[in-house]
Amino acid sequence: MLFGEALPSKILQESLRLAEKADVILVIGCSMVVAPANKIPHLVQQNGGKIIMVNTTETLQDQYADVMLIGKAGEVIPKLVDAVKQKLRRR
Repeated sequence: MLFGEALPSKILQESLRLAEKADVILVIGCSMVVAPANKIPHLVQQNGGKIIMVNTTETLQDQYADVMLIGKAGEVIPKLVDAVKQKLRRR
């Protein structure tokens, strides 16, 4: 979502509904300050889910992340996927 871009109501409502059920949300390249989209990660967390944030720099919202990864998404996300796969294989 770009700054100043309106989020269609139907999409927002569906996003909020899904956020209530999510175990985890990936927040990639986002400062989490643009409303109403910034409410979605917090809704996940309020319902017991985790927030994983990926940004190239620190943000003022990092304190809300359960996991904070600093780096370019194209480099960080493949490593995250590999780590999750390894963890799941050990179960």
